[in-house]
Amino acid sequence: EDDPALELLQARGVPIVAVEGPATEGVALVDIDDRAGTARVAAHLRDLGHRRVTSVAMPLRLDGTRGVVDAARRARAHYRDVRHRIEGVEDVFGPVPIYETASNAVDEGEAAGRVLLDVPADRRPTAIVAQSDVLAAGVLQAAAGLGLRVPDDVSVVGFDGADLPWLSPVRLTTVVQPTEAKGRAAARAAMTLVDGQRPDDVLLPVTVRLGTTTGPPRG
Repeated sequence: EDDPALELLQARGVPIVAVEGPATEGVALVDIDDRAGTARVAAHLRDLGHRRVTSVAMPLRLDGTRGVVDAARRARAHYRDVRHRIEGVEDVFGPVPIYETASNAVDEGEAAGRVLLDVPADRRPTAIVAQSDVLAAGVLQAAAGLGLRVPDDVSVVGFDGADLPWLSPVRLTTVVQPTEAKGRAAARAAMTLVDGQRPDDVLLPVTVRLGTTTGPPRG
């Protein structure tokens, strides 16, 4: 939302379509229901009996920061989807610990997973909500490297519905977003803007796909 390029483009009258944000006056928005989708997969964990839950977040800002998110850092979150996915977890569990990664990459998810899981069992989260499937894949690698079983020792969920065949036979429990529909909606909105009209904002639904990475907590 605070990228100076946005203000410059608007000043030049360039038609802009925002995919998942920013929600700014004069910009056509194509969005997915990040918050509700995350809340649904969080509710799945709650219904399984999980209470000790941690979120692994995509970057709140692109400044290379990684680690536990405090209130000041959260207040400076740049990305709409990151904020909404945090809020979705909180809608179900209330405030939970949030670990921010420096980039949306498997190795970042693995590094986060090692920090969160390499602790005594009574302090270890029983479930981790990763904000993307690639981060979730990294958490799964961290769990395996620490000798933890998924979902017996820790449940892991992701977001996106990405094609990750190399995880097989593991099937990630995730929130599936309509990637192709999102792209088509963005293209239609851009064409409408070029024709001199203002398209309606679009909010696309998401669905939860259950896999093999979630189960009841032990004990």
